[in-house]
Amino acid sequence: LGGACVAYHLQRQSDFAVLAHEGWHQFADARLAYALPAWLDEGLALQFEAYRWEKGQVRFDPRLNAGRLVTLKRVMAAGRPIALADLLRLDAGRVLSHTRFDPADPGGSGVAVYYAQLYGLIRFLREANYGRYRQALQTMLQDGQTGRWPLSPSQRQEARQRQRNPSRLWNAQVGLTLFRTYIGADLTGLQAEYETFCRQITAEIR
Repeated sequence: LGGACVAYHLQRQSDFAVLAHEGWHQFADARLAYALPAWLDEGLALQFEAYRWEKGQVRFDPRLNAGRLVTLKRVMAAGRPIALADLLRLDAGRVLSHTRFDPADPGGSGVAVYYAQLYGLIRFLREANYGRYRQALQTMLQDGQTGRWPLSPSQRQEARQRQRNPSRLWNAQVGLTLFRTYIGADLTGLQAEYETFCRQITAEIR
């Protein structure tokens, strides 16, 4: 609120992970001309949850995010990942409202699956096929920062306002549009590439 973030203590590792995740949201809200659709905003925030210390400095390393990797492995092993076309249109609130939390299997809850797949999606766009999609992701972010996304006038107006979060309709429409425009329109082919990548990065996870 007003540029300030207030948090409560969990434990050292979790404190830094949560602050870094939420810090991304705060940074994006302050520095980008357009609000980000949920898949992009949450997916990027998840990249900051894992880190290591080097000579007193923090080095973010998404490859160390064991919690997301374990959940992602379970999703892929079960053969029930959220389809890419749906993942790009969803938001955490919508997932939560359609999910029953099972205390015996917290890692299998819908929200945990949703976040794990977004974690995998951004890593896919940054790393897969020797960084094939990395520049496209970078261009998407740069255009969001400067307000150059191919949006309709009403979508552009909603993306620029900061009094409230964009609507779920905006999120669903813009999330899919941006991915198709910058990354690729062949969601079926990209789905196969994405799932292959997720299996690769979780292969050694126990």
